[in-house]
Parts: sequence; structure tokens; C-alpha cells
Amino acid sequence: MLNMDATFRRTYSKNKKTKVESHKKEHEQLAKQLSCPQGDDGITVGKLMSQSNQNMILPSIDAVQLENKNRVLEIGHGNCLHLNNLLEKAHKLCYFGL
Repeated sequence: MLNMDATFRRTYSKNKKTKVESHKKEHEQLAKQLSCPQGDDGITVGKLMSQSNQNMILPSIDAVQLENKNRVLEIGHGNCLHLNNLLEKAHKLCYFGL
């Protein structure tokens, strides 16, 4: 299994051609998981993306200033790990996610 956590977080110098070539396959696999996540690797990539985007997602939820019985339409891709946080902002929200 590809170590997505290490691949996702790895940085390298483009001046080191051998290092770039040795990680080419891992980067191709990561790109595949980012475009169409599948299996355990896809779950890992989704969790890492969610973690890295928390500094945008949570303030965005706060900025909406949800009130009781509001309707929320969320359009986008992701694993929706922020949904509990959103649903705790007000009572009887009606949530639609696409």
C-alpha cells in the first residue's frame, strides 16, 4: 500500500533529479487518488485534505451565521468531516450536500 501520508506531505528539491524520478510513481498514485479516490489510500487522502483545509472550512461555517431551521446547500467534493461542526451551529438545520 502506498504511504499516502508521507507522499502527501513530502517536499523535495527539483534540482535532485534522482529523487524526483524515484518518487514519480508515488506522485502519480497521489494524483490519481486526488482525482478519483478509491480504497484505503483514497480515505487517507480525503482525511489529509480535510485536515489541511480546516483553517478555511471552519471559519467559513462560522461566517455563514446559521440560524435555527436554515437550509444549507453544500456543493463540492470531500469527505464531509466538518458536517458535525456545521450541524451543531443551529437547531433543525436542513442540510443538502452534493
